[in-house]
Amino acid sequence: MESAKAGAIRRVLITENSGSSLVAFAEVFNGSGIKVEHSRSAEESRHLLRELNFCAYIVVDDLENGSGLDLVRELHRHDDAAPIVLVADITRRRIPLEEVSIGWNGCYILRDKQSNFIQSAHSWIMHALQVVEQERDTSRRGSDSSENRELLRSQRLESVGMLASGIAHDFNNILMAILGNASIAKDKIGRDHEAQRFLNIIEQCAERASALSTSLMRYARGEKSDWIPIYLPDHVDELLNIISTGLPGHVMIEKEFEKVQPVEGDATKLQQVIMNLCLNAGDAMNERKVRSGGQSYMGVLSIGIHPAEPSQQQISQHAVDEQRLSRGFVRMDISDNGIGMNQNTLQTIFRPFFTTKKSGRGLGLSSVQGIIEEQGGFIDVVSEPGVGTTFSVYLPCCENFRDEDSLLSEMLSEPAVLVVESDEEMRRLLALNLQNTDYQVLLVANVDEALAVFLEHQSQISLILIGLAGSLMQSSRDLESLRRVNESTPIVVTTELEREELQPLFEAELATDYVHQPFKPDVLVRVIRDVIRRSGRG
Repeated sequence: MESAKAGAIRRVLITENSGSSLVAFAEVFNGSGIKVEHSRSAEESRHLLRELNFCAYIVVDDLENGSGLDLVRELHRHDDAAPIVLVADITRRRIPLEEVSIGWNGCYILRDKQSNFIQSAHSWIMHALQVVEQERDTSRRGSDSSENRELLRSQRLESVGMLASGIAHDFNNILMAILGNASIAKDKIGRDHEAQRFLNIIEQCAERASALSTSLMRYARGEKSDWIPIYLPDHVDELLNIISTGLPGHVMIEKEFEKVQPVEGDATKLQQVIMNLCLNAGDAMNERKVRSGGQSYMGVLSIGIHPAEPSQQQISQHAVDEQRLSRGFVRMDISDNGIGMNQNTLQTIFRPFFTTKKSGRGLGLSSVQGIIEEQGGFIDVVSEPGVGTTFSVYLPCCENFRDEDSLLSEMLSEPAVLVVESDEEMRRLLALNLQNTDYQVLLVANVDEALAVFLEHQSQISLILIGLAGSLMQSSRDLESLRRVNESTPIVVTTELEREELQPLFEAELATDYVHQPFKPDVLVRVIRDVIRRSGRG
C-alpha cells in the first residue's frame, strides 16, 4: 500500500458499475487537484483500498452484487474520517431513507434528470475535506470543529427535504386512495357500526399526513406556512385519540389542562411536535417494560398545559427577548416514567441524526426543537435513568392578543352570538339570517378561533351557535372544549342529524338545543331567542 505523507496525491474512489459518470466526475475533481480512480464493483474497490490511499469516496447505487449502501458502510468502517457520498437513482428508490445513517461526513444524493448530482457530490466532498483539514489544524490547537460538522449535518437535512418534496406527489395520491376508501367504508357499514370509530381514526391520520406532506413541500419551496391562533388544550385533546393507538397497551394517559391563552403557529407542525414527544415517551416506557423482565409495570404518559413565566436562567439560556416576554408563555409538559436518560445522552439528544434506537433516524427531536424555535419558543428536558423524562415546551402567546380583545370588548356593547361554522358560504348565510336580530354576530371558522374569542369575552357572549362537522365523537370533544371555558353559556347546534342521534350530547349537557338542517331563517332566530330567554343571558 502506498505510504501516506504530506504532499501525496489526493485521490477519490468512484464505484459505479456503468461508468457513465466517470468522465464528468474526472473533469470536476481534476480541476480541484484530485485524481479519480474508478471501480465497477465492491470487490474491485476492496482491492484498490489495499493498494492506494483515498481522501474521499463516491458510490453510485447501480452495483450488480449487493447494494451501494453496504459498500458505503464498509468504506466508512475502513476510514471513518473520509467524506462519503452515496448516489441513488430517484426512479429506483431502492434504499429506504431511514437506513441511510453513515456518519457525520456522509451524504445521500438523489440522481434524476433535473439534478446536477455530480456537482453536488463534488461540492459536498470539497467542503468536507476542508472541515477534515480544519479539524486536524484545530486539534493541534485544542479547538473545536463542531460548528463545521453541524454545517454538514444541516446540508444533509436539506437533502432530506429535497427527497420529501420529490415523493410528496405520489404520497398524496396514496392518501387520497386511503381517504376515499375509508369514506366509502363508513357509508357502507352505517353510522352506528362499532368500526366507525376506527375508520374515523384512519381518516384523521390520513388528513394529518396530507397536511404534513403539504408542509414539507412548502418548506422545500421556501414558502412560509400559515400561522393561526391555536388553543393548546383542544389541540392536544384532538390528537390523543390518534396517539393512544400508537402507545403500548400497558401505558395510560393522564392530562392536566389549565385555562391558557392561545398560541400562534403552524398547527400541522405543532401536531408533529406533540406526536413525536408522546410516541418517544411510549418507546421509553416500552423499553423499561422489556428491561423489567416481565415484572409488573404500568407506564404513565402525563400531559400538562399551564400558563408559564420563564425563569431568568431560561431567558438567558434561550435568548428570550422582551417582545416575547410581554406576550406571556404557555408551557406544555410531556412526561413519562420510562427508562430515562443519563447526562451524556441529554447533551446530545437534539443533534441531527443522533439516536439511541436501533431503527431510529435521529431526526425526530432535532425537528421538534427546530419547529419550536421557529415558532418563537424553546424546549427544556429533565431526565433520570430508571425514573423517567419530562420535556417542557414553552410557546409565546398570540401577539397583540390582548389589544385586539380590548377592541372587540368595546364593540360588544350588545349581547352577542358566537357563530362557529367551517363552511364560508354557510357562515355568510347565518350572518344574513341573524342581522335583523338584537344580537351582534361574531363569525369564526373553527373551534380554535372560537375558543380564542370565547376565553376573553364569555361575559358578553349570550349564545354559541355551532355547526356539527365530522363524527359525533369529534363534535363532542369540540363542545367539551367550549364547556370547559364556561358551563352556563347555552350552545345550539345546527346539524342534519335527528334529535335521537343527538341524545348523547343532551345527556352530557354539551348542547342546549338544536336546529335541524335545512332550516328557515325564522326558525333559527326563534330557537336562538328562546334559548337565550330561558338562560337569562339576553
